[in-house]
Amino acid sequence: MRDVMIDIETLSTSRKAVVLSIGAVVFDPDTLRTGSQFYSTLRVQPQLDRGREITEDTLRFWISQPKEILQQAFPAIGKDPGLVLIDFNRFLTEETNGRPIVWGNGSLFDIGILENLFEDYSDATKLPWTFRDVMDLRTFQRFVGNGEKVTRSSSHHNSLTDAIDQTAYILNCLRKKP
Repeated sequence: MRDVMIDIETLSTSRKAVVLSIGAVVFDPDTLRTGSQFYSTLRVQPQLDRGREITEDTLRFWISQPKEILQQAFPAIGKDPGLVLIDFNRFLTEETNGRPIVWGNGSLFDIGILENLFEDYSDATKLPWTFRDVMDLRTFQRFVGNGEKVTRSSSHHNSLTDAIDQTAYILNCLRKKP
């Protein structure tokens, strides 16, 4: 399997956003099966120290969420972002034989912010995919899913749960395909 759905939760919508968590699910669009999963939360302060951003609008969004979602998004303890990226790089490399095809919910948000985070932590690890291997769920939705929305679980805005839901959407659309 080489395809990996990635979802992140952030404290801004800019490419320099502080990343709260990374969730990922490996899947195979040919066999319609899912594989391994990755989930990690990241400490905020080290990212701020490297110039990453928090915006007031995004904080208001998070404050308006139910308590359960807030607790998942803002865990008591996160990991060092450089170490998380090393672990994520290792996960992607091992699970995809070194050539991940990464999917994000849009063409710029999840993957773009992660690429920027990898740039900020290039002293720790390198980006494990190339520009040729980036896919976009929204384009897939429009042309294959006929605009049908992703069914979200009760834990929407948990990066792993969102990645699972988005992967299920792709596989369900492919199952229906003639």
